[in-house]
Amino acid sequence: MEKAREPDQGPPALALRILVVEHEELIRAGLDATLSGWADVSLAENPLGAEAAIDAARSARPDVLLLDADLPETDCVALMSQLHEASPSAVLVVMSSAAPAQRVLDFMAAGASAFLLKATDADQLRAAIERSLAGATFVSSEVAGEVVQALSRSHSTDGPESLTAREREVLAEVARGRSNREIGRDLEVAASTVKVHVERILRKLGAANRVEATTLGLQSGVIAADVLEPASRADQGGAS
Repeated sequence: MEKAREPDQGPPALALRILVVEHEELIRAGLDATLSGWADVSLAENPLGAEAAIDAARSARPDVLLLDADLPETDCVALMSQLHEASPSAVLVVMSSAAPAQRVLDFMAAGASAFLLKATDADQLRAAIERSLAGATFVSSEVAGEVVQALSRSHSTDGPESLTAREREVLAEVARGRSNREIGRDLEVAASTVKVHVERILRKLGAANRVEATTLGLQSGVIAADVLEPASRADQGGAS
């Protein structure tokens, strides 16, 4: 007599703690329903803004942090470094309702292991989590082609001229020897935001460190040589 087939039980469970930081209730509920069959899932209770996300990451101690890239009034790229500090062992998987190629690259450069569209299916979500935990990277198939093209363009066009106005401003402050905290105070942004800008500057200039970035900036004329002396006198004059 033929043995009855076992019902399909789906993929095996993952022995993981997954924190979902998502501000849209319907998407949070859908992620909870999808992930709860795989792992131990926590939902951030009030994931509106950077502080709530950081507090949730610190208290949940997750293996995987699923981050909403569309948190209201939040620079989520800059938030990445703070989340790494709050939960250093977690891999960060970013989800967004839209994914312009440069935005994906910015998140990946800031430390995301994967970038997914919120409309992704369960198979891609699981693949992203598993590959991230294995130390690889993952980008939604829907945007992967655009990201590859953007990478090709960036390799051919990156250089001093590709720096944004804000990045040039930060580079000038770096040239003066200012710390991220000092630059952030003067520009009225978080030190973590300055850190992201500095990382982008180094990448675009192909510089190994802040000194080399300063040298390249001066050689290319992106920062003027005379910006250093007046700034130094102003600092000394303001000291007491």
